[in-house]
This record gives sequence, C-alpha cells and structure tokens, in this order.
Amino acid sequence: MKKKRLFSIVGGILAGILLFGCSKDEPNTPLPSAKQITAFTFKAGAQNPQFTEPVTGKIDETNKTIQVVVPEGVDLTDLTPTITISKTAIGIEPASGVSQNFNSPVKYTVTAADKSTAVYTVTVTATNKPVLNSFKMDDVPAVITDETIYCSVDINNINQTTHTLSIEGESIETITIGGTEVPEMNGSFTFQTFNAAQTYPIVVSNKLGETKEYTLVLTGLPIVVIQIEGGVNAIPDDPKAPCGFTLIDPQGRTKRLETDTEGSVYYTNTAGIERRGAYSQRFDKKSYSVEMQDDLGEEVDASFFGLRFDGDWILDAMWVDHARMRNRLCTDIWNTMNRPYHFDEEPEAVNGTRGYFVEVIINDEYRGLYCMTEKIDRKQLKVKKDVENGGVVFKGDQFTATTLFQYAEAPFDNNADTWCGFEAEHPAEPGHMRWETIEELVKFVSPIDNPDDNLFATQLNDHLDMQNVIDYLIFVNATCSHDNFGKNIFWSIYSTKKDKRFFCTPWDMDGSFGRNSDSGIMENHIFMGFGLPNQPAYNETELYKRLYQVNPDNFKEKLKTRWNTLKTAQLAPATVAAQINEYKELFLKSGAYEREMNRWSEDSEFRCTPIEEEAQYMIDWYGRHFNELDAYLNSL
Repeated sequence: MKKKRLFSIVGGILAGILLFGCSKDEPNTPLPSAKQITAFTFKAGAQNPQFTEPVTGKIDETNKTIQVVVPEGVDLTDLTPTITISKTAIGIEPASGVSQNFNSPVKYTVTAADKSTAVYTVTVTATNKPVLNSFKMDDVPAVITDETIYCSVDINNINQTTHTLSIEGESIETITIGGTEVPEMNGSFTFQTFNAAQTYPIVVSNKLGETKEYTLVLTGLPIVVIQIEGGVNAIPDDPKAPCGFTLIDPQGRTKRLETDTEGSVYYTNTAGIERRGAYSQRFDKKSYSVEMQDDLGEEVDASFFGLRFDGDWILDAMWVDHARMRNRLCTDIWNTMNRPYHFDEEPEAVNGTRGYFVEVIINDEYRGLYCMTEKIDRKQLKVKKDVENGGVVFKGDQFTATTLFQYAEAPFDNNADTWCGFEAEHPAEPGHMRWETIEELVKFVSPIDNPDDNLFATQLNDHLDMQNVIDYLIFVNATCSHDNFGKNIFWSIYSTKKDKRFFCTPWDMDGSFGRNSDSGIMENHIFMGFGLPNQPAYNETELYKRLYQVNPDNFKEKLKTRWNTLKTAQLAPATVAAQINEYKELFLKSGAYEREMNRWSEDSEFRCTPIEEEAQYMIDWYGRHFNELDAYLNSL
C-alpha cells in the first residue's frame, strides 16, 4: 500500500510539471479568419446550357459586391454558379454548384474557420448588344441607319475640330470615334481632323466587350429624311402617298409659323409624296413633289431655308446633269436679271424658283444629292387669286404646234386641265380653267391665225410684257437652255381685270451650259429664236422668230441694248464663273458630290463627271459661247 501511494504522489508531481511546462512554452494557435470569395463564374455546359462561353463576375472586395454581366436572352431564374472561396474558409451558403434565381440580387455568406462570416451581394444583369439610339453634334440630331450615322454640320464651321456631343444608346460601356475614346456621352469631343470629305469609324462596346461599328458621315448640307411604307419603290406617280418628312438644317432656317421669331434646326411632319416628271421617271434616281400635311391630310405651310411659307416643295434629282447644278445655276441667274412687271405692287413676287441643295435618305437608304426648291405657281408669282377676274398661270408641258405658237390645234374645254400641250396651274377648278386667255395669245402670235404683221406689231404690248420677253430670249441664248421654249416654260397674267399681258418663267434647265437635255456634250454655239439657217431649231417658238422678222417697236435694237447691259454684270463671264465655282466648292466642302458619285457610279450614261472637271468645262464653254453671242447680238 505504501508503494502504490508513493507512485501516485510521484505521478501527480510529474503531471503537474508537464502541464506547467506546456502552458509556458507552447500557447494555443488562433483559428484562420479568411472568408473571401475569390472567383464567381457561370460555367458553360451541363450546369448552364444557356452559355456558350463562361462568364466571370467582377468582385468588389471593399464593398463586398459581385457584378456579373451575361448576354441578352439569358434566363436569370435558373443559373448555377461555380464559386471559389478562401482555402481556409469552411463553407459558403448558398453552396457553389446550386442553382439560384438571379432576377434579384442574391446574398452569399462565407464562413471562416474561426466561425466569423462575410456577406457578398451578387447582382446579375443581362446586357443587350451595344447600339446607338441617338447622336447629336452641337445640338443637331444625326440620322442613324443600320451602320451609318449622317450628321449635318454648319458649312460655315466645317473646319471646327471641337464639338459638343450628346449620345444615347443601349448597353454602351465605351465609345470611340476615329480610335479616340469619347470621355463622356454628353460633353465636348475634339476630332483629330474634321471635314466633310472623310468618314470616321465609331465603335461602341458593352460590358462583355461586344462591339458594334458605325461610320460617321459628315455633310455641310441639310439632310432630308423620307419614311414611307414599302420604301422608295412604293412612291407613286399620282396621287401622293402618305409619308414622314424630316428636315435637318444646322443653320436653323426652318419656321413652322410666320410669327416665329427664330428658326429651328429640326423639322418633322407628316407629308404626301409623289414622283415628278414624265420622261425622267424612267431614271433610277427620281424627282419628287412633297406636300406638308396635317393628320387629316390637309396641306400645312412651313418655311425652309428662309424661303416662302408653303406646303408644296420639290426635290429635284438633277439626274441628267453631270454637274448637278445647272438648273439651280440657271434659275439663280434668271432671278437676278428679271422681275415680273407687277413687282411694284407685289414686292414678294419671284419669277422663278429658289432652292438649296440637300442630301436625301429614304427609309434608311442614301439617295444622294438633291435640290429642294419652291414651286412655280400662283403663290410664287403673286398673280391675283380671283378665279373669274384674277390672274392665270399655264405651263408648257409638251412641244406642240400650240405651245410653239404655230397655230391653235383644237378648241379648248374649260373643264379640262390640259389643252394642246399646256397644263392649267391656276385656276385649276373644272369649269374655270380660263383657256380662252392663252388661246387668245396663241392666235395673236401665230402667223397662221393672225397673218397681219402690222396688227401683230401694233398690239404686241397689249398681249406681252416685252421687257420679260427680251430678257427671256437673252437668257435662253446665254445659257443655251435649248429645251425651254414651247416646253418647260410658264405663261402667266398678273390680273386679267387690269390687263392681258403675259409674262414667261423658265423651268427645268438641266440641258444648258454646253450639254443637251440627254446630258451629251453640245459644243456648237447655237443662237435660238431667230430661225437662222444652219442652226438647230430645237423646237423654236414662232413668237421669237416673228419678233426677229417683223422687228416691231425696234425689237432688235432693244434686244442688243439690253444684252450690252446684262453682259457687264449678271451675265458677265466672271460673274457666272464665280457662281459655278461657289457651287463647286459647296459640293466639295460638304463631301456631297463625292457621295453622289459613289451612290450612282453604276450608271454610265448619267454618271457624274468629277466636279472640278465639269465646272471647268462649264466655265470654259460659257466664255467661248459668250464671245460668239456677243458678236452676233451686236451685229443685229
């Protein structure tokens, strides 16, 4: 018993010594506290058959959030994540590999070995492919088609490099223009170079790195956009079809109301549209007549480019003209040299159209360079509106014996809107066409209906405004607008209550300045209206041949005097060359002519000639023709 007791005491002493030694030299080690999510991935395959590529979340450790962006169309209600956590962490709830509904944020709790926890909030969003919805530069809206952005800029600021951008889109993370990142979607951006003769690639990217590319096309011209069901081929000859009409003019010259004190850069309205012309309708690029309308289809007025308030406008395709400027150039010249005889009573009367060049897009299809112009009608000419006693306006629409004043071919019918090649512009109500007025003029001028030269001479000023007649003959000969005697000419009276004098107005002069109406070169310097031998007649009117032959009231001398006045100013070669060069520079500076050439490059007959070449041809041709005409008229 004593031995056992001694052993027990000794064992207890040794145990105490051992216990005392452990607490002093080897203290307890704390358990690990790491509790991070180090990776969060939706793997492609059996777990997530919606994915063709794995998608990894972006972890924000500071805020304990995880953002995951998945492609559009992914069902967020059934996604299975693969989650990696710290090596010493003992678990995560919900567990990795378990499907979750991510339509709303999901919280994940990571537990460390020491039992502490960290909570992460996982947000999954499905992103669309990046796309631009709107693009503005200096508060001017651009036109966005599938892959092209057409942006109109003020031609006066075409070389300015820093511009204010306002961009809206979907799922856009970054935008680059010409390789330079746009710092903010609403702010200033500086182009490395800036002009309308080049294009700029625009690339938009979303959070997944998916991209969409656009081409930014700048133009110094206004843009017209037509939207019509069925596209360009659905535009009829007659009647007008409903469409949407938008005009973007960075110079802000559009007004909806005459009381507007300031114009706007953006105009959009419902409209009606139809094709114009007869012969020209066979061309791929067609001219159009557009009428602004309200919701009921009634005409509404607006003013574009500071021109008249009206609902009817022309989009002239200028298809046969290799320079795309001849009709506009000729009409501009005419407007400087002739005013209607009633101008003092009607100071807003214009004896021709005015217009501006634009670029046209129809249903997202670029259609090229057009000239948007006013119409020749009662309102433009300011003839009196009264149906019974007011003015009349008739258009020579065809070359006929009647429109060429050879003789009246048939009786008229005041219920019909045409008579022997003429069209009634005003009045245009059945029963009130007033064809008797133009028939009287035809029969007075015609050597067959009125063979008495003395009567022709003495009554001439009762039937015609002779200043207008003289100006017209000089104008047609100076520009060689050979298609503008019996056809493409308007005949009007201001007020039949006051007198019966007609004055004329030219229209459609694509065949001029050294090219014929089929676009071919016409080098011969012809003199029209005189019935000269060995000169092409080009449907010469009997009016001018008879004036030349009878020479009433010293017609030839007055013609020569007027020419010698005009040739030093409005018709001087330097003046005309300056006008040609002005349009040439506009086409080049805006980039519109190059786009026109590219758009219609496949048509060999009417393809544009390079504008520098064609403009120089026109200038050289006019210089030679001017000298020939000057010598002839001064020989009268």
